[in-house]
Amino acid sequence: MVLHICKLDKFTVPFIHFVGAQFDLEKHFFLTYGDSKQISGISGLHFYNIEKIADLFSMVTGGLMFFVNFVLLTKVAEKVIFHSFFNSVLYYLLAFQPSLLRKSFWVIWGGDLYLYKIARKSFVSNLNELFRRIVFRRLGHLISEVDGDIKLARQWYKCNGIHHESFVYPSNFFNNLPLAQNSKKNREICIQIGNSADPSNNHIEVLEKILPFKEENIKIFVPLSYGDKDYARNLIAKGIQMFGEKFIPLTDFMDLPNYIKFLGSIDIAIFNHKRQQGLGNIISLLGMGKKVYLREEVSTREFFNKLAIKVYSLQAFNLVPNDLSVGERNQKIIERHFSQECLRKQLGNIFSTTSCKKIDKIKI
Repeated sequence: MVLHICKLDKFTVPFIHFVGAQFDLEKHFFLTYGDSKQISGISGLHFYNIEKIADLFSMVTGGLMFFVNFVLLTKVAEKVIFHSFFNSVLYYLLAFQPSLLRKSFWVIWGGDLYLYKIARKSFVSNLNELFRRIVFRRLGHLISEVDGDIKLARQWYKCNGIHHESFVYPSNFFNNLPLAQNSKKNREICIQIGNSADPSNNHIEVLEKILPFKEENIKIFVPLSYGDKDYARNLIAKGIQMFGEKFIPLTDFMDLPNYIKFLGSIDIAIFNHKRQQGLGNIISLLGMGKKVYLREEVSTREFFNKLAIKVYSLQAFNLVPNDLSVGERNQKIIERHFSQECLRKQLGNIFSTTSCKKIDKIKI
């Protein structure tokens, strides 16, 4: 049995659907926490008390039944897959269970890894970091599509778990839309900045980079439907001050079909994160032949270079849309690498692996 510990959200719910469609759900249990409304629409599939756990108990509120089920299920599971490590309770549950750590898999989301650099220094934060070091170093398996994040996990936390390459979530699938024709003269250039109202998008720095092009025929779209609401309000005020009606904040949540349609209208996208973030957005845009700018040092850039996918440096920003031949080449690579069949094979390899890494005794 494979036990998944995951928060119910826009990434994990489609993942549950995909596992149900491609694998034997009788061999997969999902112990969840978070907003129970996220499971609406999941029907006809067999889960272990998923509705009861999501409805009545959550790790966030310290629900007793979550911990009871965690203890019972982790003992009998052949593999335990942790879909991110944001909740500090998990560190304390795992720290002194070496037998559990050997069969545990960490799906690295990015932000859970980069807490190493951005966590506030306090007694609680330092204590959490101590237990993170104990746990991460002893995990048997690491899951990430981005080699750079694995390197950082090994560098920062001395992780020695086996690396499994997978993009894990259906949100990263290639979307088969026709490439945009970029040859039309004097047309409006649509620019997307970031993917959320998280300060890690570094929006203001990007707006200042675009400011010299203020008088050009541009529109700037900024997705802000989730994240820090106060940050979003301040950013909207600043964006309107700098660009007026050319700055268009997107504050309402879009369902996936409409969001994909929106991405199809974009010519240039800028992701100014210092860590791996917004991968689903970036993959979709590259698969549509769009021009994507990334920071030089971000691990995602190394990943795309490895695949021979052309992305651009923000330091050399301009308003010229992607060359059609470059877009076509990017699209072919994305289509091949981020397909349903590829994900099925990747997950199948993870679910069937029998390797169990021997971990040293606990050292603090």
